[in-house]
Amino acid sequence: AMKDVPKFKEEPHMLSKKNYLARVTYELSHTIDFNGEKERFTKNWNDVEREFKHELPIGIQLGSKTYFKDNIPANILAIEDPLEKATSIYYFIQNRMTWNGSNGIFSDFNVKKAFEAKAGNTAEINIALINALNAANLKAVVMLLSTRSYGLPTTKYPVLTDYNYLMASLKIGEKEYHLDATDKESPFGILPFKTLNVRGRVLDYKNDSYWSIIEPFAKNVHYINTQLIAQQDGSFKGKASEVYTGYIGVFQRKTIQKRTLDKYINGKGNNKLDVELDNIKIENLEKIDLPLKENYELTLTFDTDPAKVYLYPLFLDYYLSESPFKSNSRANPIDFGFPFTNTYMVSIDLNNQYEVVDLPMGKIYKLPEDKGECSIAFSQKNGKINIRLSVKLKEFRFEPEYYQYLKEFFSNVISMQTKEVIVLNRL
Repeated sequence: AMKDVPKFKEEPHMLSKKNYLARVTYELSHTIDFNGEKERFTKNWNDVEREFKHELPIGIQLGSKTYFKDNIPANILAIEDPLEKATSIYYFIQNRMTWNGSNGIFSDFNVKKAFEAKAGNTAEINIALINALNAANLKAVVMLLSTRSYGLPTTKYPVLTDYNYLMASLKIGEKEYHLDATDKESPFGILPFKTLNVRGRVLDYKNDSYWSIIEPFAKNVHYINTQLIAQQDGSFKGKASEVYTGYIGVFQRKTIQKRTLDKYINGKGNNKLDVELDNIKIENLEKIDLPLKENYELTLTFDTDPAKVYLYPLFLDYYLSESPFKSNSRANPIDFGFPFTNTYMVSIDLNNQYEVVDLPMGKIYKLPEDKGECSIAFSQKNGKINIRLSVKLKEFRFEPEYYQYLKEFFSNVISMQTKEVIVLNRL
């Protein structure tokens, strides 16, 4: 019994609320009929593997090795390096088949028909990937999991209703790769964000099934480099480049695809009153295995021409406009999904148009146990000002006891982005 239970509050950066709601669940163990016959329902993983292999559509659809060998381009099958071959097969399936929005792992489906139609549900696309990898003499098997919003499956015994997703588990030597070909913006080795849910169950029919930890891609970087030169009219002109890798690149590509490229370019920077962007060029939008890059020219202006200018150097859209952590306390774990690094570098050539009156001091804040740090540094030399802002989160999953450290961390990030001002005098 529970008494005076407070209302559950969903908080930023958390897994499914289902994981944290106190409840009692029941699993039917067995029934005994009037004749004393006992029918067992609670299974172990060996039972589940037999059921998947011989009864459920998933196991039946895993026997199309010859079909896929005949339908994979010969130049891919001829690749000798296993990782290069696996990567090529992944992109072949990903580019050919389009996800229809359904998972369908326990429904009737047909992998061959989906492959020919070039569209299918999660199970059809990823079983096509498994069959294609096996047809190329690579070792790939099914991995069952729950998505982040669906909840964590119990590890005590198999409950099939705990699972709503299926992807491929590939072994090359001693290294295991988790692959999902349903997302057009996810490169080889980068799983869709929704699947980053701690662990999945690998069903290897030739060996025992086992739990496998779902590790996110590690190098998730947003890098901005801005170079400005003061002009005779008091404005600053220059150029900037941005680089997005890992999940940050995936999210940025999705943003562009959702808005369309033209609308994205026309809208970039429009929310900044004093910043004008021109000649925006985007590289590698379709080449998802390469970093996404943006290059553009920019002009920073002021409404008037005062003798004294207050310059906020981190004027571009950066990482956060406000802290995600505002509550005084936190009851549930914090899960960002992946580690990340954000770096913003600004070089300002005063060009004999301004002199520095006040330059802020550098600051640094480190999370305990070296789990992250944010810092800002200012330097001045030969008429130039250099600024570097860095935000690194080395871990991505934290217990509630760590909440106050994270709250202070992101408060510092916001402060460094918005409150550090350079004071200049016009010459």
